[in-house]
Amino acid sequence: MPFLQLRGVSLHYTVTGRGAPLVLIGGLGMPLQGWALQVKSLSRIFQLIRFDNRGCGASSIPHQSFSIQDMANDVIALLDHLNLENAHILGLSMGGFIALELAAMAPHRVRSLVLAHTTAKLPIRTKHRLRLWTDMRQAAVPSSIMAREQLLWIFPERILQNDSTVEMLIKNMILAIESQSPEGFKGQVEACERFDILEKLPEITAPALIVCAADDLSAPLSHANYLKQLRNVLKFKIFSSAGHVSHLVDAEEFNHDVSDFIQSIDFR
Repeated sequence: MPFLQLRGVSLHYTVTGRGAPLVLIGGLGMPLQGWALQVKSLSRIFQLIRFDNRGCGASSIPHQSFSIQDMANDVIALLDHLNLENAHILGLSMGGFIALELAAMAPHRVRSLVLAHTTAKLPIRTKHRLRLWTDMRQAAVPSSIMAREQLLWIFPERILQNDSTVEMLIKNMILAIESQSPEGFKGQVEACERFDILEKLPEITAPALIVCAADDLSAPLSHANYLKQLRNVLKFKIFSSAGHVSHLVDAEEFNHDVSDFIQSIDFR
């Protein structure tokens, strides 16, 4: 496994495919394996760069607190390490926070932005929910219970109709939960709580695709609409029923939208 050694953190990453570089930035507690349904499709067209955010997966947990800006700097360091002047950036949920911060602080490094299920700052209900999940982890609540709780907030109702599907999802979520320490989760949650880029949105110039869902409980459509303040939103895609995870429950359509958008940017 390749690692990038940074000051105070070891960053685990992987690169697959050839073509225009596309960095996939995962959400809260999401290791790079969470992009499994994107790899085969998108790596046929792009040089796909995935990594574990600090505090998650095989990347290390810093001893001190860290911010969304710190994680955006991790992306810049990774681009430098790979000798890439710039790249297309896809950020999901917390990864969207990181992508927005990156586009604001280093616009010359961002060819385009795909912002999926994200907002300009944490909605207050989501903030309190994440605090609850942090407390549950600190209290050593069993992973099986944590997974069932999170499932209800992340997946759309249509996916919850089938009991065997639910059980499979719970097993996968247990693995993801147990791959991240309570300290790593708490660090990422605290970084999300401090993030607020709402006032800077009109200054961000990268061409953007916004992906959201009408039934997303964690990044509600009312909050995703604030992203229309970005200067160069070229497409605003709304899934009718995808919860917080269109990249999983509608992977084929999600991948198609992403590849079409990025290829249109490069063609221009």
